[in-house]
Amino acid sequence: MRSVLAKLLALAQDRLPFPPRLPNLRCVVPCLKFELSVCKLRLSSNEKHCLNRVGKFPIPVGRLHRPSARCLRVIFQKPIQKNKSVQPLKIAILEFVCSSGLFQADGTDSAGMALLEEGAAMLVALCNDLTSCGYLVSTSIERTIAEELRRRQVEVKSHRLLDCGPSDCGPSEGGPSVGGPSMGGLAERRAAGSRVEEDGILLAVGERQSEIPQLERIVNRWREQFEDCDAVILIAPEIDRILCRLLSRLRSFGMNVFAPDQRFLDCATDKWETAQAWARHTLLTIPTWLATHWYQAFQLGHIQSGSFAVPSDGWVIKRRFGAGAVDMLRFRHADDVAAHIESHLQGCDSSREAFIVQPWVCGQPSSLAIVVSEGRPMRLVGSMDQLFGRDGSYVGGVGPLDLSSDRLERFATELLQAIPGVVNGWIGIDFMRTSSDDWYPLEINARLTSSYLGYRQGYGPGLADAILGASLPLGNSLFPGSIRFSVTEFRG
Repeated sequence: MRSVLAKLLALAQDRLPFPPRLPNLRCVVPCLKFELSVCKLRLSSNEKHCLNRVGKFPIPVGRLHRPSARCLRVIFQKPIQKNKSVQPLKIAILEFVCSSGLFQADGTDSAGMALLEEGAAMLVALCNDLTSCGYLVSTSIERTIAEELRRRQVEVKSHRLLDCGPSDCGPSEGGPSVGGPSMGGLAERRAAGSRVEEDGILLAVGERQSEIPQLERIVNRWREQFEDCDAVILIAPEIDRILCRLLSRLRSFGMNVFAPDQRFLDCATDKWETAQAWARHTLLTIPTWLATHWYQAFQLGHIQSGSFAVPSDGWVIKRRFGAGAVDMLRFRHADDVAAHIESHLQGCDSSREAFIVQPWVCGQPSSLAIVVSEGRPMRLVGSMDQLFGRDGSYVGGVGPLDLSSDRLERFATELLQAIPGVVNGWIGIDFMRTSSDDWYPLEINARLTSSYLGYRQGYGPGLADAILGASLPLGNSLFPGSIRFSVTEFRG
């Protein structure tokens, strides 16, 4: 039996939950699960005999299961460390709104603040799950946000939790809290003033565009606080290219960020460039224009509603670099789109090139999630339908969907292969399913998405481990329609 375990541990070294470029800690974190073919063990006849009787042998490192004659499932229940002096990996989890110190004390909202509830939920969930997996997790949270989480009895599990205020970021030492809006207050302001009725359709009037001159200050703080960490997971919106700019600066400091490379990010976070890349690969896509190009075509009489192959009902204007439906406007008629461009996107063409125009496709908005690690094939996490509130705002999802895994994987592979660069980490893809079962891709989210809040219900905390390169957990609770999650009612 010892020889069987030795061979199992040797194979386990290839399934460690971090890429080869990180320090080889020679350990397996808790709850690491994987399946392997029995033939890969190259067992002798005596070892096979022991394996057949494995249920009668005490195995201190975990349990062995044989779901089939050809498959062996290994579940390690506690850390296995060959070198007791080696510490677990240190992981920094940074969420733009909560960890940057940009949460305004005067109640004003800068870019991305409308995404506070989503960002805080993802930050807490990932911190708690990676801590449960045995990592040393570090993060920073603005003080009033941390107080609101405590009021909601939401626990943030971490090895090191820093207070990040509007003027400085440092270890929390107690004392009076920084004045400012609570999470609930911000959500109330957004709900009260962010929607208007226009042309009979409920529209979203997103927050104003905002440059973030403090980005350099933010990344310098993060460098000071977290440069001793082995890896970083960044959660940030694509608005104003915040995600790309933060990742570029963090990597320029030599910090190891689990995310796609810069070429992939530059294309995938740009809805216009993404649509062009998909069109060049002759994939089924939604017709997409820059607002300035659409307006020129409209003036020439080349735009006619209903003249496209996609099933559509009106038009939609989106930010070219956007997230969370911020500044997304829907119109019934092309004349209304042109009037909006004339009145709200006046001046130089650069402002009009910050937005895109598409037909409003009729169907069910859905999403899929995958995890990608260097040197390993893409792993499908699942797919979900997206849920929206009465005011049209995104509120969560339900799933997993009873869709073919092979079709989902082919769909994701085709879309990602059309984008230049290297994929890494958690990737979300939004798409529309029509009544004729056509799938139209909408956008790629090259970062953690809020659907993680749902999938973790089925996979458990080991799903966070998969983002860092571990095998995807078995997901024994993933039955169609069994998961429902909310980004506004998250409780940890």
